[in-house]
Formats: sequence, structure tokens, C-alpha cells
Amino acid sequence: GAVGVVLGPQVIDRCGGFMTTEGRSKSLRFIRSMMSLSVLGAVACIVALTAKWQKGMLDNSPHDATNRYLLYGVWLAIFVVFAGFNASIAGLTGINIASVDSHMRSIGSGCTVSIQNLLGYAMGPLLPGFVMDLLSAALPWSATDPAWPVELLCCGLASVLLGAVLALGCSICALRAACRESKRMIAGVDHKPLLA
Repeated sequence: GAVGVVLGPQVIDRCGGFMTTEGRSKSLRFIRSMMSLSVLGAVACIVALTAKWQKGMLDNSPHDATNRYLLYGVWLAIFVVFAGFNASIAGLTGINIASVDSHMRSIGSGCTVSIQNLLGYAMGPLLPGFVMDLLSAALPWSATDPAWPVELLCCGLASVLLGAVLALGCSICALRAACRESKRMIAGVDHKPLLA
């Protein structure tokens, strides 16, 4: 996570920042790349968790080398997800603030942070809890099975990790909108070339 926080804003600045249309487009390309990286990390984590589940290794026995390597894979994949998201946060906040008029920037900043808190921090425990309760009621798991709570936790983690796909979709939509805006700026207001 800290790697993304340190490197993300520096790369956004090298892309051109977010005050110009071209800079926003380049920055959103970087953000899309980071969201793609996060999706890859999420998929790798889900695959590693599924492999642990299928092999009956959810107990994290330290004596089995395969189990250790799968656990390392889970942690590495989660690190990649965090790095990708944290590399994007500063750029997304800057783009949201720069997209409103200067007299509205404090409101833009407040809305951005509020949405991040509501969708990110509040949904973080709520969504997996909801998924785990639904699965607990719908599937014939036995409460006496010692692996049952661990399996439910794996399902909850997987549901949160799938949120990276939603974030990738949002970043792709934002990039498309920025590219359309950039083309409009190049073509001029009436869609005729400026230098014609």
C-alpha cells in the first residue's frame, strides 16, 4: 500500500497532472493501468484461496510447503491490490477536484472524500458480511465443521476483491469520457479543426 501512495502521485505528475484535458487523459490511463493491476492481483488471490480450499489447506498448517506458498501468494496478491488502489487515490481525488470550477473545489473535495468513505470504508465490512450471511443461509454448511467459518471468510474476501473489477470498469468509463473531451477540445467547439 505504501508503495502505491509514494509512487502514484509522482507518476500522475509525470503524466501531466489533472489540470489540463490532456493531463487528465494521461493520468486516467495510468489509473486504468493500476486498476488492471489490482484486478490481476484480485484474481490471483481468489485463485490461491480456491486452491487452498480445494486442497483442504485452509488451516494454514506451517508444515506443508504447498500451503505456505499458497499463503504467500495470497499475501502478495493482496499487496498488489493495495498498491494499485493506493497509487490511484491521489490522482482520482485531484481529477475530481480539478473537474469543478475553482469556487466549488472545497465541495468537490468533500464529496470525493465522502464517497470514498461511504463506498470504500463503510462497504468494506458490510458487503462481505452480507455475502457471508447469504451463503451461510443458502448453502448446506455445517456449523460443527471447523472449516466452515474459514470458508465463509474466504468467500467474504473474494466478494471484496471482486470490487476491483467494478473499479476497473469505472476507470475505463472515466478514461473514455476524458478522451471524448480531449477530442472535442482539439476539434474546437463546433467540431472544426482549430488550425483550419
